[in-house]
Amino acid sequence: MEECVFLEEKIWSYKDDDVKSFIAELIDFRKNENPFYVVDLSSIITQYKKWLSLLPNITPFYAVKCNPDENLLKLLDKLGCNFDCASKNEIGKVLALSSSKNPEKIIYANPCKSKEHLLYAKDNGVKKLTFDCVEELHKIKEVYPEAELILRIQVDDSKSLCKFNTKFGCAISDAEHVLYTSSLLKLNVIGVSFHVGSGCKDCSVYKTALNFCKVIFDIGTALNFNMKILDIGGGFPGSKNKVSFEDVAQVLKENLDFPDYVQVISEPGRFIAEQSHTLVLNVTGKKENVNELGEKIFMYYLNDGIYGSFNCIIFDYAKPEIKTFKIGELYKSIVFGPTCDSLDRIGEFLLPELDVSDWCYVENFGAYTSSAASTFNGFSKPELVYAIKVT
Repeated sequence: MEECVFLEEKIWSYKDDDVKSFIAELIDFRKNENPFYVVDLSSIITQYKKWLSLLPNITPFYAVKCNPDENLLKLLDKLGCNFDCASKNEIGKVLALSSSKNPEKIIYANPCKSKEHLLYAKDNGVKKLTFDCVEELHKIKEVYPEAELILRIQVDDSKSLCKFNTKFGCAISDAEHVLYTSSLLKLNVIGVSFHVGSGCKDCSVYKTALNFCKVIFDIGTALNFNMKILDIGGGFPGSKNKVSFEDVAQVLKENLDFPDYVQVISEPGRFIAEQSHTLVLNVTGKKENVNELGEKIFMYYLNDGIYGSFNCIIFDYAKPEIKTFKIGELYKSIVFGPTCDSLDRIGEFLLPELDVSDWCYVENFGAYTSSAASTFNGFSKPELVYAIKVT
C-alpha cells in the first residue's frame, strides 16, 4: 500500500481469487447503474517490476496515449518510470508529475509534429524527438535545431494486428539519404527507433529489426553522429497473446548486440496498463427473438459501447470477452452499446439469459479503451474505482 499513499481517492482492497464478490460489493456500495472501471493498482506495480526483472537493461518509457489516467501516471512516476509522449498536452501532463519535471524522462515519440507542439517541447527542455523524413527535418531545423533526434525506421510489421508502416517510418532504402540531410542541416541525430506493431504473432521480427538498426547505426556513425540511443518501440503483449512477453524478452536478450554505451529504451503501454482495468457494465435494455430454427436469440443494450470503451474493437482490433454473474444455458446474444447509432454494436456472444439491470464485466481492459472514448450522445465515460489486489 505504501506506493499508493499519494492518491487522494479511496483505495479498495480485494482478494485475488474473489473478483466477482468484490465487484458485487462495489455495485452494492455505489447504488447506481452507471458503468465503472475497477483499476487494480497492484497490477501496474507487478507489470512494471516484471519488465525490470526480465529486461533490466532496457529502460521503459510508458506510452501515455495507451491510458493517460492521472493516478496511473502518478504511480508510474513514483516507481521511477519514464514516459513516451505524443503531443503537447501529454508532455504537459507528465511534466506536472512530482519527479517527472525532469524533461530527460520524456521522449517526444510522434514522428510528425506541429510547429506549436515542437516549440512547446523546446520551451520545456524535452530534447529527445523522433522523426522519419526529410520534410520533418526542415521543420525541426526551423523550430528546434538543438533537439536530439531519433530516426524511426520501417521494419516488418506484417505479423502484427496493428500495423504502422502505412503512416510512420523511414524506409531502410531511404535512411542514408535522410541521415545525410540531417548532417547537411547540422542537426543532432542520436539514435534509431522502430515499432513492429501491436499484437505481434511472431517475435522473430525483432531479430530482423535489430539487424536493420545495426546498419543504420553504422551509417550514422560514418556521418559523425553520436549514435547512443536504440528505441525498440512498444506493442508488447499485456495479457494472453499468441506470443508472450517472456518470448519477446528472450528474443531481445539474445539479439541486443550493441556497444555498452548505447542506451536501449522502449515504449510499453499495453504491457503495463492492459491487465489493470476491469470494466463493469449494466444491462439497460433487452429484446428476445426466435430464429427460423426456433432458437432463442437475445439482444442486449449496455451502458458503454463502441463510442466509449469498446472503441478498441474498431481501432485496436480487440476481441473483448463479456463475463456475467449468472450461470445456465447459453444463448446466442447480440450486444449493443447505448447510443442511437446502429454502428454501436459490440458483437455476438454466447451468454446466459440476462435481465434488465443485470451486471456484466470485461477483464484486461486498460489499454486503448478509456483513452480514446468519447461522450457521443451525451453518455458519460465510466468512473474509476481504484483497488489493490491482496493475497
